[in-house]
Amino acid sequence: MLGGLSHNVTVFTKHLIGQMVLHPQLCAPSSILLGPMCNALQVREMSRVKRRKTHPPFWHPLKNRQRFDELLTKENKEFVQEIISDKYRILPATQSDSPLKDAPWVKGEWTPKTIRTGVICKNIGVHPLWEKDGTRILCTLLQVLDNNVIRYISPEDYMKTEQGKKKFKNKRPLACMVVGAEAVDPQLFTKQYCQLFQHVGLMPKKRLVRFFVTPEAALQPGTPLTAAHFRAGEYIDVAGKSIDYGF
Repeated sequence: MLGGLSHNVTVFTKHLIGQMVLHPQLCAPSSILLGPMCNALQVREMSRVKRRKTHPPFWHPLKNRQRFDELLTKENKEFVQEIISDKYRILPATQSDSPLKDAPWVKGEWTPKTIRTGVICKNIGVHPLWEKDGTRILCTLLQVLDNNVIRYISPEDYMKTEQGKKKFKNKRPLACMVVGAEAVDPQLFTKQYCQLFQHVGLMPKKRLVRFFVTPEAALQPGTPLTAAHFRAGEYIDVAGKSIDYGF
């Protein structure tokens, strides 16, 4: 029995918060309809942050800037290139010195469990080789082009980030090393992207890749990496985007 007065009934559920108003005329024992008289207010919950799919994560700085004709004269373009050369100390190959500002770090002791950093290569084609018995072997040629260490993050610092907590949740944490390749004109990139290389003193790189290494394999930011980083006879892991025969 609901009586002759109006009653407010509040309904709480996991995803819905609603309020129903019962009128005296509709509350008779022979005609009680609660469903049609229910006014529900839906409350949406915050979704989790989506993992990266086909677009960069939101914390990455914008890389390429919008290109437009700046109407620069030939003299102005030469002046801009001169300023860039003075800022990044662009010298001829015979006079170029090491990009390291300080002395190199002390090398760690190698162990069978040591994980070293990788390099960024460019696939330039396939070349055949022959063994002594005449067996023909197709070899993929990879060019190590202008690689430098951009940043080193210790295991303790990387574990403070959300990415480090998820990746090494129940594992031994590793250090993170960012390697860049192919230095290009800084006018092609945004100011935020160029600031990533400001502390190293190098020109902006076209490619950036993250490698996980052990602390004893740490390299100082600015260290150049060449094909001599590997030795003949070593087994390496190669990954890349390719079609058809691939690697």
